[in-house]
Amino acid sequence: MKNNEFRELVDQNLSGLVWDERKRQKVLHALSEEEKPVKKVSTTFILIAAIVCLSVTALAAGLIFANRINFKQTAEKAVNDKYSVTSTMLNTFFICTVDEQSDKDATVTYAGMEGMYYVLGEYTVTIRNGKAEAVWNRDGEDTSGLFEADAWGSEQLQEMIQISARDHTVESFYKQAKNIAKKHNADHGPDVPRWSGYGKAKEAKAVAEAAGRTEADLILLAKEAVANAYQLTAEQQEKLEDPYEVFEDDTLAEGWVTYYMKGEKALVNIMIQLQQEYAGEDDEYNPFTEKDGRYFVDIDIETGIIEDIEYSTELGGNG
Repeated sequence: MKNNEFRELVDQNLSGLVWDERKRQKVLHALSEEEKPVKKVSTTFILIAAIVCLSVTALAAGLIFANRINFKQTAEKAVNDKYSVTSTMLNTFFICTVDEQSDKDATVTYAGMEGMYYVLGEYTVTIRNGKAEAVWNRDGEDTSGLFEADAWGSEQLQEMIQISARDHTVESFYKQAKNIAKKHNADHGPDVPRWSGYGKAKEAKAVAEAAGRTEADLILLAKEAVANAYQLTAEQQEKLEDPYEVFEDDTLAEGWVTYYMKGEKALVNIMIQLQQEYAGEDDEYNPFTEKDGRYFVDIDIETGIIEDIEYSTELGGNG
């Protein structure tokens, strides 16, 4: 086999492969586990065999993530590494926008939610060829004094998460944030463009039928996407619930499985919920555990590509 032919085979079989350190170690272990004294085989043959195994793994997983999701994961890590602002904080009190310039370049912005934009500011992550650089527009300002400070960073966000999880309200610090913004004559923050083009459900469902994708198949794919993207444990995966498991009324559940067309592309948005612990008899609210909340998964119905996942802890809307 010529080098260019082999390169084409690699490109065809590995395109869209979801790869991580665990899979790499698994392949290396398989290659080195047993070395039987049999006749020699060519390096090309070994690589082709590895490609076949990897392709089957990717197919079995059934997961191909759009670049948008990878960009968001890279950005979250960059903000956490530099400012100790966690995924839980970002997905509770910030609105994320992704501006993709190419397959490897993007700008991801986390803007403080309306009413708290001035104190929280915004984190901007520039991604170039897989390398991310995060900046905060309030960087260098005094954040001491907890909610008396004009700029709220990691310390305030941690307290906000604890208050929200304990009291199930954001009223106390939300009012303080608005008062600080008013004192500085600050506006509510940048207008965030939101696409609200849900529609043409019949057309999208027709695509699903033609592609042979049942709703049960799509729901299972959504659960697998959440488990993979957010690195859930086996125990957490077992506790993932689709709308029909969350709501007893099927009519209500159907409202959380939305078929729609975006241009020529047929998609479905499916809500997946994770609640790891439940309230006791004397408790009014379920306790919050890390990674609890709702995950909204957008799937390209025809290709099965996971186009986007939006995670909401649901802590920021309890007031």
